[in-house]
This record gives sequence, C-alpha cells and structure tokens, in this order.
Amino acid sequence: MFSLNGKTLAQADIQDDSVRKLTRLPEEYVSFLEMKEKDDSNRSGMVSQIGNLQFGLRGVSFKAHVLKKSAVRAVTSRDGAALLVCDVTLSDATGEIPLAIWNNQISTVSEGDFVQIENARVRSYRGKIQLALGRKMGVLTVLKAA
Repeated sequence: MFSLNGKTLAQADIQDDSVRKLTRLPEEYVSFLEMKEKDDSNRSGMVSQIGNLQFGLRGVSFKAHVLKKSAVRAVTSRDGAALLVCDVTLSDATGEIPLAIWNNQISTVSEGDFVQIENARVRSYRGKIQLALGRKMGVLTVLKAA
C-alpha cells in the first residue's frame, strides 16, 4: 500500500526488489527504502540452520547433508539458452530445504554428500520456499563425499 500522510494513494503487490528498480521513486518512499535496507543488512551474512530459514533471507550459510537428488532435466532460459538443472534436498537436524543446482555443479554433488552452503538466499518458487545460489555470489562446496 502506498500512502502519504495517512491517505491511501495506491495499493499493489510489488516485491521490494521491484520497487528499488523504479527510476523515478517519489521522495516520500526514499526513507522507507533506506530503513528496509538497514533491516535487510542486519539479516544477511548469517550462519543458520535450515529450520530457521525464512523467505527473503540473504547471505545465509550453513552445513547440511544432501538427502535426495532428482533427475537432471533440460530447460530453456528466457534468452533461449539451453540449461541443465537438478533439484537436491538439503537436510540438517532442524529440517529440509530444496536447492536447484545448475549445469557444471550437478556432477559435483551426490546423495549423501556433506556440503557447505555460503551466501545463499531463501526465495519462493511455485509457492514453496527454496534455497538459491546466485551466479556470482552463492557457493556450494562438498566437504565430504558420500
């Protein structure tokens, strides 16, 4: 909801990242975004457990076992490039969470591996939370092979 001095101006379901991309953001909202960024920075760079993960967290790091690994499937990106993707289910003592791994990473992970996840984010895909590793930042390291 967008309001000014208590008066509702508009209402929309827009993700925070989309609002940041607006090129001409009204001055009234600049301070709101600065406060939100401070909150987000407090939530990033944390070592966590799977049971504590919530949608929107960034910079999450933890160790887990690879519980399941799905079959590899081919998908086409928005720009028409062919990609390979595989879903793995990560597990620790507190819970489970899916993670999509792409292309060259697929062959490095097997069921039963003990892995380290660094700088991941928790997002929603088809209504369920999952872990995502960014192309430039997130890291998956196999600590102990099965």
